[in-house]
Amino acid sequence: MAAKTLSDIFTEKATTLADLERIVSSATEGQRSFRPASGLWNMTDNLEHLVIVETGIIRLIARLLEKAESRQPASGTLSNLVTIPQNIERLGPVKTAKEFEPSGGMDPSKSLSRLRELQDQFFSFQNRLAQVDISLVSFPHSQLGPLTVGQWAAFLVLHEQRHLEQMRRIAAHPGFGITSH
Repeated sequence: MAAKTLSDIFTEKATTLADLERIVSSATEGQRSFRPASGLWNMTDNLEHLVIVETGIIRLIARLLEKAESRQPASGTLSNLVTIPQNIERLGPVKTAKEFEPSGGMDPSKSLSRLRELQDQFFSFQNRLAQVDISLVSFPHSQLGPLTVGQWAAFLVLHEQRHLEQMRRIAAHPGFGITSH
């Protein structure tokens, strides 16, 4: 199992969102709606999915953080290391649950704006996370099992990085530059 510091997680989150913004901003409207194959998501779909998932994860982290704060021992050494279970990094293609699928109705600029807001919310937890035992509370992920609040923070970033890579593959597709719009 790998480990990351909370600081690393927050740094990676900022970098990943900046990279997402660059790739989406450099694409035309037609390119953002380009599908490399029937049934696959385009850039716009990936962004909307990220908004849906990150909204839920941010709410979950807030609840878990409150629980961790209420259970915080009076004394003890806090670690800011988050152990990343190997199954997170090895998670293959996942069929998205219906509630996390994009509807196709969210404008990419609104998605990016919402992702920035969500990142701000996530960053507002940074000091609080550093002051609690981030292994005290957990909540199950549908495919990964129980994740601690620190692991959910890491998952948020890894999930966003996964979709950034999908968008990079879309942009590298031979048909990406040929749009019908």
